[in-house]
Amino acid sequence: IVFSGLDADCSYQLIGKNITYGYSNLNNSSGGLAMSMNNAAGQAQSGSKIEKHIFNGGRNYTNDIYSYNNGQISNYYEQLYATGARYQGFIADFNTRQGSAMWFRSYASHGGTDTRVDAWISFSNNNRIHGLTFKDAYNAYFMAPTRFLLYKYIES
Repeated sequence: IVFSGLDADCSYQLIGKNITYGYSNLNNSSGGLAMSMNNAAGQAQSGSKIEKHIFNGGRNYTNDIYSYNNGQISNYYEQLYATGARYQGFIADFNTRQGSAMWFRSYASHGGTDTRVDAWISFSNNNRIHGLTFKDAYNAYFMAPTRFLLYKYIES
């Protein structure tokens, strides 16, 4: 799922609703949401830094805190899930100014456990978000009733 041509110097809210993944092998321990912040050419760009807090109700520990530069998984993609989450919803607020930043909040359910992911993603350089690409981290596909809703804030 790709969003491109975002206006410069604006604020947006993106809602991911009923995100459902399809796996040919139905392996619940794999998969989850991955995102790249794209340049004007539509390619994932470097310079990002993510700080992520995961609360997983199904594990022996209560939370993990991670920090990564230039994407947690290959090709500058950020991992925005707890491993094994097949159903997910999220809200992301972000801007498209130089040095863009995003606040990402997610809720997921997997195997009867609840997982929450809170992440702050920003650029350590003057890059800005021109577009976003979402995919499954393990190359599965999105299934109905998955919806991504993009809203642009009206600023006065």
